[in-house]
Amino acid sequence: MHKRTRRDWLRVAGIGVAAGLAGCSSSSDDSEEDEDEEEEDEDEDEEEEDPPEAPAVSVECDLSPENPSITHAGGDSLERTNIEVVNGSEGATLAEAENGTYAAGDTIAEGGIRDGTQIVWNNPVDDTSAVIAEC
Repeated sequence: MHKRTRRDWLRVAGIGVAAGLAGCSSSSDDSEEDEDEEEEDEDEDEEEEDPPEAPAVSVECDLSPENPSITHAGGDSLERTNIEVVNGSEGATLAEAENGTYAAGDTIAEGGIRDGTQIVWNNPVDDTSAVIAEC
């Protein structure tokens, strides 16, 4: 029978520790999964779009009593479904829009336009809105 020396025990223990460490370091599947998850997170971040910004537009306001109107004078086009006319109790209405969009030269609103009438853009993504023009 062979009596084990301290050196023998350290060798056995060292082999066990080395094997354990090898098992931990060779599990590259976990690190690959972590890298894959990080790439997916980055892809998701890239896919998320910033919410749309309010369009920049200039308008001409005709406050004449005969034919009050607001005309798109330049800037971004406006989707009719995203805007409204706000002027208190007066009866201003949105004009018809060709293809549902107002562009430079188009009449946006007519009737009941007065000083202080506003064109309000409603964000189609969330519940925010912004005044984009005012007479």
